[in-house]
Amino acid sequence: MKWTPSDVAAERAVAAAVLLSAGALDDVVELLSPNDIIDPLARGIIEAAMACEANGEPIDIVTVTDEMKRRKALKREAGDGAVSKLVEEYGFAIGNVEAHCKIIADKSKLRAILSTAKDMAGDVTSETDMADDIQQRAEERIFAIGERGRRSSLTLLGEAVTETLEEIARNRTRGLLGCSTGFKELDRLTKGFQSGQLVVLAARPGIGKSAMALQIAHHVAKTGGAPVAFLSYEMSKTELTTRLLAARADFPLGRMMGSGGALEPGEDEKLMKAALELSETPLYIDDTPPQTIAGVRSAMRRLARRTELSMVVVDYLQLLESERRNKTDMSRAEEVSEISRGLKRLAVELSVPVLALSQLNRGVENRENKRPLLSDLRESGSIEQDASLVLMLYRDKTNLSNPRAAELMILKQRNGVAGVTVPLDYDGPTTKFIDTGEAARSSGAAASNPVRDSQPGYLRNKDF
Repeated sequence: MKWTPSDVAAERAVAAAVLLSAGALDDVVELLSPNDIIDPLARGIIEAAMACEANGEPIDIVTVTDEMKRRKALKREAGDGAVSKLVEEYGFAIGNVEAHCKIIADKSKLRAILSTAKDMAGDVTSETDMADDIQQRAEERIFAIGERGRRSSLTLLGEAVTETLEEIARNRTRGLLGCSTGFKELDRLTKGFQSGQLVVLAARPGIGKSAMALQIAHHVAKTGGAPVAFLSYEMSKTELTTRLLAARADFPLGRMMGSGGALEPGEDEKLMKAALELSETPLYIDDTPPQTIAGVRSAMRRLARRTELSMVVVDYLQLLESERRNKTDMSRAEEVSEISRGLKRLAVELSVPVLALSQLNRGVENRENKRPLLSDLRESGSIEQDASLVLMLYRDKTNLSNPRAAELMILKQRNGVAGVTVPLDYDGPTTKFIDTGEAARSSGAAASNPVRDSQPGYLRNKDF
C-alpha cells in the first residue's frame, strides 16, 4: 500500500477555522499554500475562501459553498451539506490554527522530500545525466523545501530606524561592514569583504595572487569569528601550510623548504610558536576540491551545515568546470559565465564573501605598460558582471630601485570608489604582503608610497 504523509484532521480543522474565525485566513495564507493541503474538501474550502476575499465578499459557509460550486470544487457526491458537516465536526478546534498549519506544513515537506527522492532514483536509473547534475538538482530542491513556511517580518519604521542607527554606530567604531582583509587601506576603501559578495582577485602569473589570497584567508580565519574554506586547485596543503609557516615565522621560504641551510639556534622555537598559532586557526584547506561549480557549491553547503563560515576562497576560477561541459557544446566564455554565476549564488546562499582568484588574458604581456585593466580578465565579461569587487595585483619585476613595491588596484567596486590603488610592500623570501606604512615603521624609515601620480600608467579615477 502506498503511503503518503498527510493529516486530514489538521487540514479540515484549518478549513473550519477559516469559515468561523475572522482573520484565520490571513494566518493560513501566510503559513501555507493550497498545494500544501491534500484533502480535496479542505483545499477546496480554502481556495474558495481566498477567491471570496479577493472579490470583496464575506467568508462564511454560504458564500464559500457557492464559490466552490462555481469553481466545480465541490464533488456532487459530497452534497451541499459537506461544508456545513465539516464545520460541525472540526469547528471546536478553531483556536489552534497556527499549530495545525505547522502539522500540515511538516507533512507537505515530507511529501516534497519523498518526491525529490523518487526523482533522484529515476534520474539515476535513466543513466542520462551526470552524477553532479543529479546532485545539484536534488540539493536545490531540498534547499527550496527548507525555505517554505517562513513568515514575513514586518517592522515598524521607528524600530528599523533605531536598529539602523545602532548598526551605523557599530560600523563607525569598527570601520568595517564585513571581514577585515588585514590591509588597512584596502579595508578603509572597501569596508571589508562583505556577505554575499563575489570578490575577484586577478594578476599575471608569478605576481603573488595565491600568496595574497592565503594571507587574507588566514587573517579572516583569525579575526572573523568563524572558519574560512580555502579551495586550492594549484598547490597542495603542504605547500600552502609551508607558505603560512614562512610568513608567520618570518622565515625565508627557501629555508622552510630545506634549501637555504639549517635552522640557527632559537629559530626552531620561533617556528614552533608559529606552528602553534596556525594549528589554532580555523582555516579549512582542500587541495583536492571538486572540479565543477556544482561540486563546489555542494561541498560548501555541507561544510556550512557543520560549521558557520566567514569566507570561501577559490584558487582559481578558470580551473573550475561547468557541470554541463560534457553534455553541451558550450564555449569557454559561456562555461566561465556559468561558473562565475554559480560562485555569486554561493556567496548569497551562504551569506559569506567568496574570494575567487582569476587569470589574465595573455594580451597584457604584449603591452609596454603591464598594469592590468578590467578587460584583461580572461573571459572578462561575465566575471566583471557578477563580481561586486574586482582587485588587480601588480608588481613591476624590472623595478630595481624598489623591488618590493606592489600595487593592489580596485578596478570595480559596486558600492564604493573604483580606480584607486593601494600601495603595498612584497617580501619575496616570506611571500608576504605588507602595508607600506607598516613596512616603513618596522624599518625605522619614513613611510613612502611607491605609486606616484607622476609615474607612467598610474591609475587615476579618470582612467575608468
